[in-house]
Amino acid sequence: MDEAAREAVIALARSIQSEVVEYSTLDVQSRDPEVPDSEPILGPESHLLAQFDERIKDDVLRIATRTRFASGHYADAVESAVKALNELVRARTGRTEDGDSLMTIAFSPSQPLLRIGKGTSKSEESRQRGHMQLCQGAVAAAKPSCAQLD
Repeated sequence: MDEAAREAVIALARSIQSEVVEYSTLDVQSRDPEVPDSEPILGPESHLLAQFDERIKDDVLRIATRTRFASGHYADAVESAVKALNELVRARTGRTEDGDSLMTIAFSPSQPLLRIGKGTSKSEESRQRGHMQLCQGAVAAAKPSCAQLD
């Protein structure tokens, strides 16, 4: 796996983790019951939508989540983000596992399929373990809203 691919996985995991924490507490009570689910509740001038556009730089993640986020389906947006992470890791590793087991196999500190750094020191091993746990945490945090990740 080349450095660009590793960096893409890391960036996507970090984006998902920060957005899961921040947007999981949004107030969804403002949804108008008369507005169909397919129509955005956040207009183009929305402060939240502007922040979303500013923070979500990854094209795959943006495509998977923006419509859901704009329509107020925040849990669905998080679920889609986690599915995008799973698919990206599967594509990069060639594995078929899902969720926690996929992240454990892909980022294992002892035999990683996706290596963070060179893995030649205790510090780099700790960094590898941290990225594995970050991805596992993103999957676990979304689990209540995701009945199944595939």
